[in-house]
Amino acid sequence: MKESNDAADDMPKLSLEQENEFKRLKLELESGAVLPDFAASNMPPEVEGLFLDNLFHFHDAYKNAKQISVYDRIGSPEFELAQALTDEEISVELDKLINKLTENGIGFETLFDYNERLIYEFITAELFDVEVDDIRIENLIMHFVYEEFHPNHEEDIKGYCETFWAEFLKYGDDQEAPESDVDLGIKNHEELTLFRNLFASFDLKQHAAENVVFNLEKKSAIADVRLNFLGFLSGQKEPVVFDGCSKIKLKYKYGYWHIVHVALVKN
Repeated sequence: MKESNDAADDMPKLSLEQENEFKRLKLELESGAVLPDFAASNMPPEVEGLFLDNLFHFHDAYKNAKQISVYDRIGSPEFELAQALTDEEISVELDKLINKLTENGIGFETLFDYNERLIYEFITAELFDVEVDDIRIENLIMHFVYEEFHPNHEEDIKGYCETFWAEFLKYGDDQEAPESDVDLGIKNHEELTLFRNLFASFDLKQHAAENVVFNLEKKSAIADVRLNFLGFLSGQKEPVVFDGCSKIKLKYKYGYWHIVHVALVKN
């Protein structure tokens, strides 16, 4: 017995970095995970070790996890159907359901604003039936987003159109123009790039999308963007004023809306 202990004592003690490398290799071999390069991020080895330990815990729990409904996971609480509740009661009961989800490691959010009754009906009639892995690990949150079940195409399109113009006009005298030209998926990208490069900077005053029309069968959409912005030419004090409507065309592919044409605003 003593010889065995002596042999163990003769084994070299691994550093934290070596232990982490061993954990990383073991996890990648057992789970097929591709882990980031923690060394490049300057993560302290103590923190990296805790992170890898948590991954091992999750991996072990996941292998043995059974499927369970969201409703059962949160303890099968009693609840009233939406049609039996007043608007005031809906608000109170919805808060209770959200808290119940949170207490059981389930996060829920909406990207846009909706009527509380609609969200209450969604949680009780749809989300409760969703099957999830019955895994409970401290600080591990399952996350659900309403729009993943019911996409809000109109608001998505507005957001893409408004973001395009905000990004397109954001560089100025103290910033370099974006490294790449306008997205090559936009048919008139050369025209847009030439326009942008005429100016030293821009001052965006308004960019509000409106009048959205989309057709999912044809996978096409069109929207207006009400624009007001100033374009500053190099060496000129007085800006060129642009005030009008930009019409944007989009196509739906790979589950997202993609801009394919942007009409410029005339000054």
